[in-house]
Amino acid sequence: ARRRRFGGPPILSPATSEAQRSRLLAAQFYLRSCARYRFERALPNVSARDDRALCVVRADRAAAGGGGGGGLLRRVLCCGGGGAARFGGLRVSSCGGALDLHDRGTRAALRALLEGVEHESVAPVRLVDFVTNNAASQSLVVVVRDWAPSGSLRDLIHGAPPEAVFAHKYGGAGRPLSEARCALHGRQLLHALMTLRPLGGWTAAHAHCGNLFVDGRGRLRYADWEGALLHDGAAPLAHFIRALRGTLDPAVAALAHALYEMGCGFEADAPRPSVYPPCCARPLVRCLEALFNPPPGTELPLTLDDAAALPFFARAAARAPPPPPLPRPDRAALALLRRLRPHLEVASGEGDGDGAALERAGGRNGTQAFDDDSPSRFETALEI
Repeated sequence: ARRRRFGGPPILSPATSEAQRSRLLAAQFYLRSCARYRFERALPNVSARDDRALCVVRADRAAAGGGGGGGLLRRVLCCGGGGAARFGGLRVSSCGGALDLHDRGTRAALRALLEGVEHESVAPVRLVDFVTNNAASQSLVVVVRDWAPSGSLRDLIHGAPPEAVFAHKYGGAGRPLSEARCALHGRQLLHALMTLRPLGGWTAAHAHCGNLFVDGRGRLRYADWEGALLHDGAAPLAHFIRALRGTLDPAVAALAHALYEMGCGFEADAPRPSVYPPCCARPLVRCLEALFNPPPGTELPLTLDDAAALPFFARAAARAPPPPPLPRPDRAALALLRRLRPHLEVASGEGDGDGAALERAGGRNGTQAFDDDSPSRFETALEI
């Protein structure tokens, strides 16, 4: 195995797949020329996706002008790889040829979009960069974001070590969260989805418990919200979102399934689950039934505003006040979203790829592309 010149654990291991070896090597070479971060350690495949490689980096305070070599730990995700040009795990052809990472304007728009979302309910993206001229002729997107060392809500539910291999973490039913905690984190997730709603329903496609992180003060943050944009193929929730289309907005479908996992200790196996274990609190069951099976005469599709009005979230309202609005993205970022709308509809399950999901919703959902907790509580990780 090759080691960085400053030592530390090897970046490659015998168990690493060939695709991940390629991405980890890309991360290694990228970090050699990156002034802001230095390699700390490689992470195993802690998620279900095998189209990315993960490692932990340390912010270089000396490079930032702060002196010393310490800094925050960050997670680095390297998306992409393969023989053809790829965009964050998405082949350029799968986006209808709309993306060209060699185009300076496209790179600037994507960077502005991802780095521009700064909100207390959304895990911030600290850096977006691109590798378009590496030896394997790959086009890669590099994303640096905060990583919570305590793990995700799913890790908490299953009592799983955050850095354990995904295949070994969730073998059976976990321990459900309390009713009060389900209400609090459910309302926090609801506000995170409200924050991202103006960008489009695709931002909810990765809002499952594996991407929800809670800091030491009980504040939830939604990470990987840009997953439908950066990863290849449909999101894990896309099938359920598509099946519930017409009844629930994409964000409401994601919220309902996250609540189900919080209260039951395992993921639902159907778009409209009909089985609730005895450990699931009755108020939560009534809330889930109101979402999955709205009574006759209800105006559909249900929106986040409808979900926020449910009695289940009333007690948590004081502890999770509504968030301020998201700043408007710049014109280039909006143009990029409009260009990618058909692809994003398919990847997230909110549409059929004809770009008409928003029009079919009739404007009721408000989902349209616009025509302090200390960061030291979070480790930070690089996605290539």
